[in-house]
Amino acid sequence: MLRGHPGVAVVLATGYGGRQADLAPPGVEVLAKPYGPGDLAAALGRALGGAGP
Repeated sequence: MLRGHPGVAVVLATGYGGRQADLAPPGVEVLAKPYGPGDLAAALGRALGGAGP
């Protein structure tokens, strides 16, 4: 998806932690469950190029 649409922001929400974040391609935010609204907002902010809250 990133190759065909390099400008798309990607946040991957996963039930697996730790190593999954290391395996994500550059530019993909990994959000491990469980997460709260603030965590989601921060991940979206980072993915969209901002610092997040």
